[in-house]
Amino acid sequence: MRHIEVVEGFRVRFPNRSEDFDDGVEVGVVSAFMAIGGGDISRSVSTANLEQLRAMAQKLGYHLIESGRQADRAEVVLKAGRPRTKLQLVHSGLVPLPPNVTAQRALPVLTLAKAVGAPERADRIQTG
Repeated sequence: MRHIEVVEGFRVRFPNRSEDFDDGVEVGVVSAFMAIGGGDISRSVSTANLEQLRAMAQKLGYHLIESGRQADRAEVVLKAGRPRTKLQLVHSGLVPLPPNVTAQRALPVLTLAKAVGAPERADRIQTG
């Protein structure tokens, strides 16, 4: 028997019920929030439910981010929409200044990061 958070500050428990029952209620509560929509959902859930929640999240237009674990519990955030592409930094630094430009007039140089699977070369754009 464990406490299951329904909404912040309101938890329920079911004496004389199995862990499977508790898991089902926990998944049901989270899936109801995803079905309603309206933004990110933060919950502490049983690690036994992670794969099922991940699959449900994908079907309902969310993605699951695991932010920590303690024993048999996992802290998760379900974010609406597709996950952001992970970027990889390929270069950073400044372009050398021409002889006629002082440091105060130097324009910052932005370095573009390439997305995974993007071409190997990074282009530089001078801002101004």
